[in-house]
Amino acid sequence: MYIKFIEEFDSCGIGFAVFFGSQKSKIISIENQIEEHKELLKNDYFPFGKYPDGSVFLLNQKGEVLWWDKNDYDFEKPKFIAASFDDFMNECLLGKRYGEFSFVETSTFYKTLQAQGWV
Repeated sequence: MYIKFIEEFDSCGIGFAVFFGSQKSKIISIENQIEEHKELLKNDYFPFGKYPDGSVFLLNQKGEVLWWDKNDYDFEKPKFIAASFDDFMNECLLGKRYGEFSFVETSTFYKTLQAQGWV
């Protein structure tokens, strides 16, 4: 699902997440992120986006979405966020779980989600 998403929306940002893109993207390329973190990622994780503080969103081999907290310098265990990229988009970025990840009181994006009835 992420590949289809990135083909259409190369390096976009939604809410609190900025997605990595292709080499053509003007923001952050996936290739550069893989190279930068390859020792930590091994072949177990695929970085696809980042949180404003620099923490990285990952896909594992099962297709689950995990969060590598930038303050976890030992990269002991990334935090499980969602069972799939679709769930991450629908629940965390555009739905009821948005408040778990972002400050909502003054967020205009959150107000938009509320107006749509998504949160």
